[in-house]
Amino acid sequence: MYSKEIYSTLIDLCKIPSVSLDHDYENKAAQLIYCKFAERKYFKKNPDQLKLVQIEGDLIHRNFVFAVIKAEENIRETVIFTGHFDVVEADGPLKDFIFDPERYTEEIVKTELTGGARIDADSGNWLFGRGVADMKSGIAAALGYGYRLADEALKVPVNVSFIFVPDEENDSRGMLGAMALLERFESEMSLNFIACVNTEPSVAPVLGGETAPSIYLGSIGKINPFMYVMGKRMHLGEYYKGVSAALISSYLNLNIEGNLELADVSGGTTYLPVGCHVIKNIAQKYGASIADRVFILYGYLPAKKYPDQIIEELTDLAEKSLKQCFVHIDRIQHKYIKNEDDIAVYDPKVILFSELQSMYTAKFGDASEKKINSVLAAQDEDSDGRSRALEIVTEMVDSLSIQGPCIIVGYMFPCYPFIENREDNKNDISIRQIAYDLVEYGRKKYGRNIKIHEFFEGASDLSYCGLRGRAKKYSAYFDNVPGWGRLYEWPVSDMEKFDFPVINIGPLGRDIHKYTERVDLEYAVSILPDFLDFVVKGICHRILGSEKN
Repeated sequence: MYSKEIYSTLIDLCKIPSVSLDHDYENKAAQLIYCKFAERKYFKKNPDQLKLVQIEGDLIHRNFVFAVIKAEENIRETVIFTGHFDVVEADGPLKDFIFDPERYTEEIVKTELTGGARIDADSGNWLFGRGVADMKSGIAAALGYGYRLADEALKVPVNVSFIFVPDEENDSRGMLGAMALLERFESEMSLNFIACVNTEPSVAPVLGGETAPSIYLGSIGKINPFMYVMGKRMHLGEYYKGVSAALISSYLNLNIEGNLELADVSGGTTYLPVGCHVIKNIAQKYGASIADRVFILYGYLPAKKYPDQIIEELTDLAEKSLKQCFVHIDRIQHKYIKNEDDIAVYDPKVILFSELQSMYTAKFGDASEKKINSVLAAQDEDSDGRSRALEIVTEMVDSLSIQGPCIIVGYMFPCYPFIENREDNKNDISIRQIAYDLVEYGRKKYGRNIKIHEFFEGASDLSYCGLRGRAKKYSAYFDNVPGWGRLYEWPVSDMEKFDFPVINIGPLGRDIHKYTERVDLEYAVSILPDFLDFVVKGICHRILGSEKN
C-alpha cells in the first residue's frame, strides 16, 4: 500500500515545477508536503508538531516544512530526515513535458537516446523527468516512511523529525533558515537531535564507473573563489600601450582551472579540480577598447582544505599568473616600441578582498557602511546576489582609485563546508557501522550491492548540519565575501551548537540536472523506504542502545 502512495507522492511533487527561486512554485511544493502530512492520523491529533515556516530574511518569502513524530516513550532523542524540493530549470527537446514524469517517460522512449539512457528507457524500470532523482523521490521515500509512523503502522523508540526545504540548487537559504531555528524547535518541543539522514540520490563516483546504489558518510564541501582582474585601459590600435585584463585572465585560467595539484585529497581519493563557473567582461559593453576589467568565478570541492589554505594557494597562482603575463607583455612592448625609454614599467599586485575592505573602511570610516548600503539600494533586490556583491567590489575599487594591473582575490557565495565521518567520535563510528550493516542487509534481502563512500560528491545541505567547533576555520571565508551579513551569511552560532553524525542514503538516479535525468523506480518507492527504517532502527540500537525495534 505504501509503495503506491510513495509513487503517487513522487508524481504529485514532480508535477509542481518548483525551480529554485520561483518562489510561487517552491511554496506550492512546501504546501503539498505540509498537506500530505496534515491528513495523517498523528498530525490530526498533534497539529502543533507540523509547521510551515517562512524563512527569516528571505526576500521572496519562501517556506520550509518542519514536522516531528514523537515516540511512545517520553524521550528527547530525535532523528532528522531532510531534503530539498527545489529543482533546476527544464531543458532538452521535450522540456514542455519534463514536469510530468509519466508522460515524459512515454515520450522520451521514442527519441534518439544513446548509451545508458537508451538501455534504462528500454528496460521499463526507470522513470524520467525533472526532479525524479534530484531529489523528489528521496523526499517521497522519506514522506512514505513518515506516513507509516504517523499512521501507527510502524513504531520506533526515537522521535523522527522532517525538514524539507527550498533553494538548495541556489544558495541553500532554506536549510540555513532551518538551522537558525533548530535550537528553538529543540527547546519548544523537548527534542535533542542526534543524527541527520539526507536522501539525495546516488551520483556517479569521482573515480568513474557506473552509478550504483550508495551510502555517503559525509558531504564534500563547495566554495566559490573569485578573481576581480584589472588591467590598464587601451585602444585596440595601441595594444602595446596598456594591459589586457583578458590576457591576465587567460594566464589565471591556465594556472587554476583543471589544475590537479589544487585538487583535494582524502582517504586516498583525489577529488575534482577547480572549474570555472563564470568569466566575463565587467563593463559588458562592446567598444574599441580592450577589456580592462574581468570577473572570474571558480568552483572548488574541498574535502580537507579550509578557506585560508585555499585562498593562499590561489593568491600564489595569481602572482605567478601576473609574472607570466608580464613576460608576454614585455615581448609585445619590445616588438612595437623602439625607444626603450617609452616602455612602460608596471607594478602588478594581488590584493585580498579583506585587505581591500580594510582600506575602504580606513578611508571612509563610518561613512563606508552608508556608501555600501547606497550601492545595494540602487540595485534590484531580485537580481542575482553575486552580481550585487560584484558591485560592492567595484564601488571599493573605484572609491579607492585602485589602478591596474591588479588581481583582487576573494570568495562569493554560497559556501558548503565539508562534513565528514570522524574516526575518533563514538556516534560517527556507530553511523559507519550502520552503513556496513545496511550493505549486508541490502545484499541478503534485495540482492542489491550497495557502495559506501566517504563523501557525497555533489554539494548538499548536510554541510550545514553543525560546524563541529570549526567556525574559526572559516573566518578566511567570512572575511573575504563582499556583502557578508548583508547579502549572505550563515547562522554561525546556531550551526556551532550542533554536532551530530550524518548519513546520506537515497534513490538510485542518473544524469542529474540533465534532460535524461531518471530514477530506478523500484528502488526508490519499494526498497529505499525499508532502508530508511533500517537506518533509524540502527541509530536506536547503536547510538541509543535500544534493543526495541
